[in-house]
Amino acid sequence: MDIDGTVARVYPLVLRALGPSRAKEFRESRSYRLPLAGRREEVFFRVHSWIFRLARPEPGAAAVLRGLAGCGAQLFYVSSRPFWAGDVTCKWLARWGFPPGQVLVCARHGR
Repeated sequence: MDIDGTVARVYPLVLRALGPSRAKEFRESRSYRLPLAGRREEVFFRVHSWIFRLARPEPGAAAVLRGLAGCGAQLFYVSSRPFWAGDVTCKWLARWGFPPGQVLVCARHGR
């Protein structure tokens, strides 16, 4: 299961962190890649690591995944988040009531 944009609502927080002019550029690009908004993703998320902690879950996401886990599904949470964000991601999932599963993040952001 992908994390950002599927179970976690990070997009509004990214826009807030970018500020009005960069957010407009980011939205208009329709590629949703931070380098187009003048930011390297790795640096952006280091500076704005609060995004991973403050994101709210997508409505119903935890319930759906609990249902799948209850039927015996083995869950894998996958993200292009940087490696250092793995721990905060695991804590976030537990805090919002997501069922246990393996969390896979990038060893090196952007790859």
